[in-house]
Amino acid sequence: MSNNLCILAFGLCLLVQVHIAKSREYGEALTKSLLFYEAQRSGKLPPDQRVQWRGDSALHDGKTGGIDLVGGYYDAGDNVKFGFPMAYTVTMLAWSVVEFGNNLKARNEYWNALKAVKWGTDYMMKAHPEPNRILEGKFSENGNLGQMKNSAEQYICNCIQKGYSNVQRTSGGLLWFLQWSNLQYVTSASFIITAYADYLSKTQKNIQCASGRVGPNDLMAFAKSQVDYMLGSNPKNMSYMVGFGSNYPKQVHHRGASIVSIKKDSRPMSCQQGFEEWFHKNQENPNVLTGAIVGGPDQSDQYTDARDNYEQAEPSTANNAPLVGVLARLAA
Repeated sequence: MSNNLCILAFGLCLLVQVHIAKSREYGEALTKSLLFYEAQRSGKLPPDQRVQWRGDSALHDGKTGGIDLVGGYYDAGDNVKFGFPMAYTVTMLAWSVVEFGNNLKARNEYWNALKAVKWGTDYMMKAHPEPNRILEGKFSENGNLGQMKNSAEQYICNCIQKGYSNVQRTSGGLLWFLQWSNLQYVTSASFIITAYADYLSKTQKNIQCASGRVGPNDLMAFAKSQVDYMLGSNPKNMSYMVGFGSNYPKQVHHRGASIVSIKKDSRPMSCQQGFEEWFHKNQENPNVLTGAIVGGPDQSDQYTDARDNYEQAEPSTANNAPLVGVLARLAA
């Protein structure tokens, strides 16, 4: 009897240690996922800027139109600020803070998350000249909550492979939506599944899918499988978060990361010079874009680490934003 108890105690201790180790990994990924936003900042950088290879940029945006549009985020790798991707990014970051605020606090990332939200919202307020209008875009306030809830649940069922029209998956188990930057859709799906898992847990409810009822544990297990894939548990044993693990993309499609920092070489660099001297250089980027989620592998779980492979190698703020909340939840 005592031997059985010892074996049981040893097994429990081993499980606890495994959980702690995985929690630390998710915590590290969470920290890096937020650090990425500091590399995407446009405008005058603050004194507490942690990504030191970046410098001030685009300090005259909006000047010709008589409006201050300095700030915000470059949406991806090409130094462009797009309104809708930035709005989505800020929305998902803010939702992560609301939904997983306690988890963020437990990992000492709550204020970094709020700073990431504020950097985007400060810019969006500048670009909001009148109610219901952001620059030239408009939005509607119409919507049926019951219908949206049903659609969300059916979408979740399809993602976890228990619906009427299941989302495709790669052989390695990754959800497959589109060839170009597939991981932005995977991170968004993972967020919805994770947030809904917590809702089901709090309300003690399940979802009725075509293949049967599913509960919060089923949803969390699936979301975890997607995150684990992105962080290296995949056929290539490759992390698709830059700077996480030892095997990650080294030639990320990103102008700032692929050209030597102005703090190391102060020579002016024109766009054409950037292409000639850096873009086509078959070497690792001189600056590590820590925390960036790239576009990801193809439908066959393959990835080509080349700077001109923008469909797979380009990161974006929209890729990372939904993942912040999921990582915070998994790191708990």
